[in-house]
Amino acid sequence: MDERHARSRTEQAAPGALAPAGLWPRVKAFGVDYLFIAAYLIVLTGSVWGLRLTPLRRLLAHLYGAPSTAQLTDSLLFDIPVMLYFALFESSVWQATPGKRRIGLRVVTESGQQVGLPRALGRIILKFLPWEIAHTSIWRTPGWPRHAQPTTLNLVGYLAVYALLGVYIVTLLTSGARQTLYDRCTQTRVVYAPPPTTSR
Repeated sequence: MDERHARSRTEQAAPGALAPAGLWPRVKAFGVDYLFIAAYLIVLTGSVWGLRLTPLRRLLAHLYGAPSTAQLTDSLLFDIPVMLYFALFESSVWQATPGKRRIGLRVVTESGQQVGLPRALGRIILKFLPWEIAHTSIWRTPGWPRHAQPTTLNLVGYLAVYALLGVYIVTLLTSGARQTLYDRCTQTRVVYAPPPTTSR
């Protein structure tokens, strides 16, 4: 069913109710947000490469010399800022990232209230769990990146990523409230932002 028809019918059936957002609007919102993330990644990559031309190159070589420190460095420079991007915006008065605002979505609690920062952080950590599992599996792959020789444990990690992503998608599609597993765990929903009211 078309998302616009579903939203319209929900609003007619229950005035003031918050219509749940399905898979495609969420994907579009993330696509917009990814433009900001990609811009940050470009700046970050350029900065790191710039540091290689300075005396700090020895520090960089040390940080990326072992899988544990390399993964920790990437998490501090990229993963955590990206998660904070989502958590801070979704717990703000806007209740949405720029991408969600562009598509007309917002994140609320199951009762329709604004999401607090702790809950928003918990939600985004669970949402990005497949990403972190993938990063861990990659960094722990012997010989990565040039002569990668994945072990059984690495392969299990990769399979876990796809399995968890599948669970997220299936729970979203089969839930009447269009809640993913991480939405249910944190008692949140992604809904269409109500249209602005006009005074007469």
